[in-house]
Amino acid sequence: MKYFLLSIFFLPICLSAQSYYALQQDMDSIYLELSATDGKLGISYQIASNNSTKKDLLNIIELKLSDADLILHYNFKSKKEKDFYHTLETLLSSESGALIQSDVMTIRVKSIENQQIIWKDAAEQLLEYGRKYALVLKTKLWGIVNCDEKRPSFTFNKSFPYVSVISLGAAFLLDSHKDYKQRDNLYDNYRSRWENGEPSTQELQNDFQDAQKKERSAKRSAYIGWSAVGIGATAAIIDFIKTKKKQRLYDEYCAKKDVTWSISPNVTPDFTSSGQLGAKLTIRF
Repeated sequence: MKYFLLSIFFLPICLSAQSYYALQQDMDSIYLELSATDGKLGISYQIASNNSTKKDLLNIIELKLSDADLILHYNFKSKKEKDFYHTLETLLSSESGALIQSDVMTIRVKSIENQQIIWKDAAEQLLEYGRKYALVLKTKLWGIVNCDEKRPSFTFNKSFPYVSVISLGAAFLLDSHKDYKQRDNLYDNYRSRWENGEPSTQELQNDFQDAQKKERSAKRSAYIGWSAVGIGATAAIIDFIKTKKKQRLYDEYCAKKDVTWSISPNVTPDFTSSGQLGAKLTIRF
């Protein structure tokens, strides 16, 4: 029964899983078309991005054609965090907007540099000479904090499971102390009667056997109790450290920033002309 109760408290700790949430998202567009230089097939392209929502998550290095393969070289600009990862969605569409190919990739943060995407035989199977295309790259940065919730904190409700496990361990230690005390009383009574020369009786043998049982019970309770206290305290410390880390990440990625206003030139590339020139008012939070 004691082991069963102990497992009830330990199970939620062992089975707790880490959830991930979208911290930032970004979108880049590349307008491209097949071209020919000195009789050799290549690719010409122009990179555009929505600067009003730009998070600088993705750094596009180069888009090139190697034989018939279309290759995109890129890396991520966000700093490395152990509990972060990126998802990158690619959408290749024609000038008319028809979707040609899409894909979603998950990239762990430990490999944020020197990445590439290869569209095998794209020049033969996906692209046609003389037509224009758009490659949209949607990047998301995922982390262990939820910006839609309150700032993480180590509250009493959060610490209650650990306090319960430690309290259960303390109860086992108290049982162990009581068993040791009863064992000592039984041993003292047995020794006193044996030293007084009383003949060995069933009652005297029962005292000795009961003392041995109490000693085994005390050791078992002490083992369970110290294990529960150790596990509960260790889990509480680990969770506290994780909470402090989440607070740091929350302050960095979720805290609202001051509103700033800026006016900058706006050049928007499209399929029909070299671009549109104008002015853009940007509000950043």
